[in-house]
Amino acid sequence: MNKFALTMMLAVGTAFNALAEVPPELQGFEFLEDVLPKDEFGSVKIKQSTKRSMQKDIIPLIEDSILEAAAYNIHNPEQVFCYHVEKRKKGDEAYTIGNYKVVDYCGELDFDVLTTTYEALFTRSPNIITTVAKCKIEPKVMLRFVRGVDYTDVLMSSPCPSFTVFYAGRYKSFNIKQGIIDDLISQFENKREEFLSPALIKQTASNGKPESAEDAYKLENVNDKKFGGWYRTIWNYGTNQEMEVKCDSSTRFYTDTTVYAKWLNKLTITIVYEDGTIDTQYIFETETIGSITYQKLEGQYQRKVYFDEAKTNQLSNSQVSNYKPKGDITLYVTRLTV
Repeated sequence: MNKFALTMMLAVGTAFNALAEVPPELQGFEFLEDVLPKDEFGSVKIKQSTKRSMQKDIIPLIEDSILEAAAYNIHNPEQVFCYHVEKRKKGDEAYTIGNYKVVDYCGELDFDVLTTTYEALFTRSPNIITTVAKCKIEPKVMLRFVRGVDYTDVLMSSPCPSFTVFYAGRYKSFNIKQGIIDDLISQFENKREEFLSPALIKQTASNGKPESAEDAYKLENVNDKKFGGWYRTIWNYGTNQEMEVKCDSSTRFYTDTTVYAKWLNKLTITIVYEDGTIDTQYIFETETIGSITYQKLEGQYQRKVYFDEAKTNQLSNSQVSNYKPKGDITLYVTRLTV
């Protein structure tokens, strides 16, 4: 298990003197100091805004149906980012946006593309269809309209022609002409980059860009680890040793305390069948092998699972469901016909 420490300072009145020069856009967000970009002197720097207010107003049909702040972000964005998305399947651990799986990153919209997209979606009443569509949303492209630290997401759907505005946990869908939405989606089709988490490498951006070997390692290995929770050490008077205790919502701190984030490693479970077939599956530390799925064979049979190739160390029924390996293991499977 990997872990890193986060020291929690509980002293009242702690000042953020190091961020005295924080720009107005970030006042109140001093706790993000470690992930904000800095210049060569260590002062926080912010990319100059590319903000241009859209000249045409959002039509009343749409503006009156969404929150005012949501509409303001769309009408006055500083940046607009594009993501190819699809429906998220249960158990999928991929990155998401608005509960949709992020497939690819399609870049930051330049002003011309932004204007075309904005006007087609939000300013032309003839494009909007008010009759109820008899189809389900098929997510294709998500646009994130960013203003300061706030944002509004807009999902474009096809072949069910619609777009949906997401803001502050609310959403509103609008039906639109098929040709309009298809033309808008098609302009992003050839713009595809692998989505890399910017937060993982402490960047404030729409898509991560490795700037060092360490960044590249983090991005390449992100799927090989899983967050296992926050821990702290306390003194066990029974054993006269320190012991780790997991923190939860009921944990209270009464002095300066160091807590550790544990990262669980991915373990390889290799399954060898008696006919020589080899299957490889994965779990994370602390998980049981009960989630392993075995090859489905024809006929009625009783499966036996062993720790060793000689098949002398058989797993009990309880172990097959509850055994927690501490590292990579190989299991050997035979069957007895009944």
